[in-house]
Amino acid sequence: YSRGVNLRNQVQTEDPTSEAIWRYWDDHRSADSTFQRLLVEDEKRKLLAFGEIEQTSSNRSSYDIRLHMEERTWMTEIPRHLYSILLKRGRPGTGSTLTVKAREDQVHFLSFLKSNGYALKMRSHAALLEVGRFSVTPFEALRSQVTSRDIQVCQPPHKWTEDPIWKSRIYDLYCDILRDIPHPAFRPNPSLQDFMDEEVNHPNFLESGYFLALAGSDAVGMSSLVKRGGGTRIL
Repeated sequence: YSRGVNLRNQVQTEDPTSEAIWRYWDDHRSADSTFQRLLVEDEKRKLLAFGEIEQTSSNRSSYDIRLHMEERTWMTEIPRHLYSILLKRGRPGTGSTLTVKAREDQVHFLSFLKSNGYALKMRSHAALLEVGRFSVTPFEALRSQVTSRDIQVCQPPHKWTEDPIWKSRIYDLYCDILRDIPHPAFRPNPSLQDFMDEEVNHPNFLESGYFLALAGSDAVGMSSLVKRGGGTRIL
């Protein structure tokens, strides 16, 4: 775990993970879902790369593939060999969709994907804020605009995760919002248990980071801060 996490965090510094998070998902992954993680070592047992393939639909029609290695390793035979074994272990069918995420500055990674028939389906832009440089002044006028429409921004009650009513309200709102988030494929609503596993029971959960917009008793908006890599340096 420690070596895999260290390698991943070296090549994906903007989205750190941790041993606790890897272990969490390995403990909560469905036994019916195909998942394989493979590591590549050299003769001195130095970790050079690792890859994962994970089934993301119950009918085996879609899979996520994750490949992590230093940039210079992409110029060797390792990516092709690792990718080939992942496909054999994961056994996606001929009609299955494979999804891979890569940063646009990972030139050799993108070249590898293109050579294997992948096409760009979605691009996500990262917006980063240094909290110490943030000023609330430009947004002060928004407070009165919101309250004049009888909308209240607040946090859920303390320990809302243990309250079945509040848990259900936030889950329902989450599912409504999910339908409005762009995605290259249809995404069914997660079950309540999946929502709890992904959002609340996860090591990245930050209870004080949840905010709701309430119109009377109706929850009409949600904003949340979550930890990255189980820590609070990056939210």
